[in-house]
Amino acid sequence: MKRTLALPSLAAALMIALAAAVAVSLTSGVPKASAYYLVNGCDIYNEYNGKIYRCTPDRTTYYTPDGLNPNWIAPGTEGKVYVDDLGGFTVNDNIGIPPPAPFLYYRDYCSNPDWLPAAFEGHWQVACYNHDVCYGSQKGRLYCDVGFWRDMVFACRSMWASTFVKEWCIAEADQWYTFVRVFGASHYKPRQTSYEPRGS
Repeated sequence: MKRTLALPSLAAALMIALAAAVAVSLTSGVPKASAYYLVNGCDIYNEYNGKIYRCTPDRTTYYTPDGLNPNWIAPGTEGKVYVDDLGGFTVNDNIGIPPPAPFLYYRDYCSNPDWLPAAFEGHWQVACYNHDVCYGSQKGRLYCDVGFWRDMVFACRSMWASTFVKEWCIAEADQWYTFVRVFGASHYKPRQTSYEPRGS
């Protein structure tokens, strides 16, 4: 009689354990499902740093780590605004600012401290060059910084690499964007010569 009671209770215990395991696997992994893309097919859960990056409404890039849509930041934001002779506003008074040096693919335009991760610096050379040109042209510091974020994200998303490597790239872009927002003010200066940005 004991054997007939033990078998159903063992089967019931196994079924309960199986149901619990299925429930845990379905709930705990939701953000990571479907190659880490979320429901709309554009937002991603970044397994590398545990953050969710939301797509902009036009799906061309992600919101910045501080929640800004790069496509909505107008030139001149956090920069000087001038009034021209006709009473109109211009964000970039280039009088006295020489044109930038051309981009040279063999130069390094990304200047960063040793402690900042730089695994994808080689992919961001155009982003760094554009950022330097934007700062030198005095187009608005915030405008330049969100453009830097957009360019880095574009480079990450365009890489021929695994999803994890792209997420790693975006996580480092997050750190670089935060770095220029915190420490970039002292570098926001007009260009002095047409040899800038020089790179190294």
